[in-house]
Amino acid sequence: MFYVYIYFDPRIKGTFIYKDLEFEYEPFYIGKGKNKRLYSHLKQQSRTNKTNKISSIKKQNLEPIIIKYKENLTEVEAFKLEIELIDKVGRKNLKNGPLTNIHEGGKGSNGIGPLN
Repeated sequence: MFYVYIYFDPRIKGTFIYKDLEFEYEPFYIGKGKNKRLYSHLKQQSRTNKTNKISSIKKQNLEPIIIKYKENLTEVEAFKLEIELIDKVGRKNLKNGPLTNIHEGGKGSNGIGPLN
């Protein structure tokens, strides 16, 4: 079974509304996974906007807030929800939201998925 997860910046608290979504902290990454995938970004060594954000948070002796938004999904359901959430919140690289996601979702970590 799969899930969709969200990373939030604990330094940026407020009311963040994106269409029908409301969060207490600013989201900065949305992903789909299973098992312990949601924690894998905390160990990544690559230099991306996402990992730079995580490093910046950790330098202040904090940790990103990570939630499983919805669980017990099929892979196709998880991909679809990931796409929907990323679209609602918006991506930095498109200048329409705060997310560091570089793709619209619907792809696995290998860059392919059942929705391609």
